[in-house]
Amino acid sequence: DLNLNLQWSKLYYAEHFDYETTSLNVKPGGKPVLAYSTEGNFPTILANLDENGLVEQQTGYPFYEPIVRVMSDGALALVSNFGQNFEQIAFVKTDSEGNLDACDVFSTCLLSEDLPLTLAEVEVDTFSVEPMEEVVVVVQPWQFIFEDGCEVPPAPSPEFSFSDTLCVGECAGVEDTHNADAHGVAWLLSGPDGVLEEQEGYLYFSHCFDEPGVYELTQTVWFLGCPYSHTRQVVVLDELSGGIMPEGILCEEPPVSLSANASRPLTDYSWSDGSSGSELQAVESGFYWLEASDGYCEFRDTVEVTFLQDLLTEGEALLLPEDSSLCQRFFPYALKPYSPYTNTFLLPAVSITEVDSFSLWSPGEYEVIADVFGCEVKDTFSLSSNDCTAHIYMPSAFSPDGDGINDVFSPAGLLAEPSSVDGLFKEFSGIRLQVYDRWGNLLFSKEERPFEWNGRDALDRKVPPGVYVYVFDYRNLLAGETERLSGEVHLIR
Repeated sequence: DLNLNLQWSKLYYAEHFDYETTSLNVKPGGKPVLAYSTEGNFPTILANLDENGLVEQQTGYPFYEPIVRVMSDGALALVSNFGQNFEQIAFVKTDSEGNLDACDVFSTCLLSEDLPLTLAEVEVDTFSVEPMEEVVVVVQPWQFIFEDGCEVPPAPSPEFSFSDTLCVGECAGVEDTHNADAHGVAWLLSGPDGVLEEQEGYLYFSHCFDEPGVYELTQTVWFLGCPYSHTRQVVVLDELSGGIMPEGILCEEPPVSLSANASRPLTDYSWSDGSSGSELQAVESGFYWLEASDGYCEFRDTVEVTFLQDLLTEGEALLLPEDSSLCQRFFPYALKPYSPYTNTFLLPAVSITEVDSFSLWSPGEYEVIADVFGCEVKDTFSLSSNDCTAHIYMPSAFSPDGDGINDVFSPAGLLAEPSSVDGLFKEFSGIRLQVYDRWGNLLFSKEERPFEWNGRDALDRKVPPGVYVYVFDYRNLLAGETERLSGEVHLIR
């Protein structure tokens, strides 16, 4: 504090970020602000501290080996030197939060830990010196030209290129590194038996691989105290083995793609038909061969393929009845698939056991599966349900006045007629149509087509306008039963 009483003491540091200089100030409100700088590019960290010295916020800056000062408002002022990536002197001042307009700032990893201090008394003594020589200081004006700008080189990156596939005994080195401006660099190579090699402080790495296996090469760079890592996998190849797939009986219809199944990815192909693609279209049963390479090793394989269709000499593999609709009262439906090559079938929705027929208790889409020469042949049978209600529509009124409109009263719907159009399913067949007056007297009765009442009684006399009761007996062709429909009709004259 202002009386030199120790409030706290901290050690501030960052990994691979060697101390060069610092600047410390206190913002309005009493919170300290620390600037911590090292050598080289991207050298400065600005940290806002709390009352106990803990880092609340920190930001990193470029500019080559600058002179740094923390202002009383928490802003950072820098004056850079000349460097390889900074060919001009830069004057920089951030805002009170450490931000730069239109200029990149970076994440940092400034760390701190408590630093115990032991205080002791200090003796102060005075002594005299000889008169000091006067030095004349001459101040002359000098003109500088400033330009706005922010030419910041790319931040260092751990990414690199390395061969992903090598043969045993081959050597390789890294390429496309971006670690020149990193504050620290480390390489780690691990293999099937653990860590093989470690290097620190080198921008380049190479290695010769004497054993097959999968290796991982990791580069870690430290930038403004933060570690960033990138790993690449290296496969050191052993002998190449493989074969053509599929082979044997092919369930699909031709053409079928033949491809190579190898122990490593392949780059070059030579098929029996002279083609060089990764796949060959097999269009007929027979023998096929392949010579393939992964760029380092080769293998050869020959297979025989037989298409299922060439084995179906006795007809289709699976036959199902046509899709059906069934009255609910007639369930279950007996489904009997057929195949000349097997007498057992599988219906997953009904049973997990292969049998020759199935009882379907509900409507739906049913997938039937048959095993034919080791191939799974599928087909779908659709079963729908019907309430078996005959849809008959009786007019509520008619006007037998001879104008050709609503002159007769008759049932309408899918009535089965002798001259009905083939393929149009009918729902009912008329038996008898009767009409009564309101007192129950039978006025009209007919038991043959057409079932039409023209508004006259049994003696062919016009009946007066009014409400009449009809009774229509018919046979429901959906249910196969005789049913009756009755109601009222208004006769209008």
